[in-house]
Amino acid sequence: MLRKNIYLMYPPGYSGTYISWLLSKSELDSAVDTVDNPINPSTNSLYGGSGTAHLHHRNPTHLAIKHLMYWLVINKPTEKKIFLVNAWDAPHAVLTVDHIMNIDKDPVIIHLTASNEDTRALGNIHALIKWPLYFYGRHELYAKLKIEDFSTDFSIEARNSYVREYENCFPDSKPVDFDSSFYLQMRESYNIWYTMRNKFNPHEVNSSMYVEAQQTPKHYFNIDLLQIYDTSIINRIRQIMNETDSGDFNFDYAEQFHPTYVAAQQHIKYVAEISQFRKDKILTAYLCSHPFIEALVIREIMNQLPNDYHWANYTLREIVDTHNKYIL
Repeated sequence: MLRKNIYLMYPPGYSGTYISWLLSKSELDSAVDTVDNPINPSTNSLYGGSGTAHLHHRNPTHLAIKHLMYWLVINKPTEKKIFLVNAWDAPHAVLTVDHIMNIDKDPVIIHLTASNEDTRALGNIHALIKWPLYFYGRHELYAKLKIEDFSTDFSIEARNSYVREYENCFPDSKPVDFDSSFYLQMRESYNIWYTMRNKFNPHEVNSSMYVEAQQTPKHYFNIDLLQIYDTSIINRIRQIMNETDSGDFNFDYAEQFHPTYVAAQQHIKYVAEISQFRKDKILTAYLCSHPFIEALVIREIMNQLPNDYHWANYTLREIVDTHNKYIL
């Protein structure tokens, strides 16, 4: 049985459901009721694109911190759980950590992040291709991208929309900066409230009713997205669970299964292929396989194109050919 709540914090596309499965399948009490294979083998509306780990049912599901708090109030769980919490960018991550610290006296927060732009792009490829439901659910993004169907629209218009709106519409997950002014402001707000009310009205505000004010979480861990696809991830999770005394775990099955999950992640190749493209400017079949991936390629070279070149009117191959003639 879990001894602490575990909060997996990440944007869509960061394999958080797989980490949830890995923990659930390795915790001795929950292992029996956790599916042996969480991988969705095909594209469908119920479990997302091929390669998701969504055959592992999450209760509650992946949600923003405010929705998690709604769920907690309504369901009133008495046992510790693994929560999947969406954190879209740095401000959302700060808000999420702040709220978790104010509702849980001893949380374990595991933040899944991207160490560079290629890793961020990989997470966004996963989000859009494997789990586009997230974008349908955010109306402001849907309006900006102006795409009717993220899963089937392979038009140049869709590609161009991705190019233009990438920074506005796609997540960027980085470790929380606990020295940032925004984080310090959020903590100060709770600290002042708790300290003053506890001092003057201790019968109403005390440690038995609320979480005592703390500056930083005791258990905050950062895992880079690419580490999830490496064999080292099992030892990393094992280390976190041991260090935090979160429960009783046996990771033998997860360790044996891990290569199966990695083999099902067809988009991992993006990181190597875009790196090679920077060197030789040669397109591969994969780099032309989806309008969003094409958009990422265009973003690599668009600042090097002639100023009067209207790239939005051309195919990716034509754009790359023009780039190569102009630069080389």
